[in-house]
Amino acid sequence: MLRKIILTSAVCTASLFTCQAQKSIIDELQRSTAGEGTVRIAVDDAVSKLLGTPAIENNFPDNSVSAKVDGFRIVVYMGNDPKKSKDEAAYRQTQIYENFPEIKTYIRYEAPVWKVFAGDFLTRESAVVVLRDMQKMFSEFGKEMYIVFEKINFQLSTQ
Repeated sequence: MLRKIILTSAVCTASLFTCQAQKSIIDELQRSTAGEGTVRIAVDDAVSKLLGTPAIENNFPDNSVSAKVDGFRIVVYMGNDPKKSKDEAAYRQTQIYENFPEIKTYIRYEAPVWKVFAGDFLTRESAVVVLRDMQKMFSEFGKEMYIVFEKINFQLSTQ
């Protein structure tokens, strides 16, 4: 059991530092390289899901890496009016950006609904703090905002 915990911890740590587009850390560790040995890892699907899926390559100027992990976002808007929802989603995204430039926003269209999400929070508590600030700032639509659990973009600096 201790061996599994140590291996899982090592793989989790390595996954934050070794990201290749569309490959998991397990795939990366099992990659064959000429002149080197071959590693085979048997991992339960639940462990693979916990590791997250790398979102993008490690090519940021500050040498940071990004991966998809479980976290929280704030739902800023949801609408399905075919004439107004797209424009309203763009408007609310702009309002969030202008007042909270450090918070990344995402517009998603899942027919027939337009959605705007804000933030990439690892904990619900950190999302609640920002949600309260946004509700104070946007009294006209702040009561519509709420927190959801989903995959977020987690960026870690390796410096």
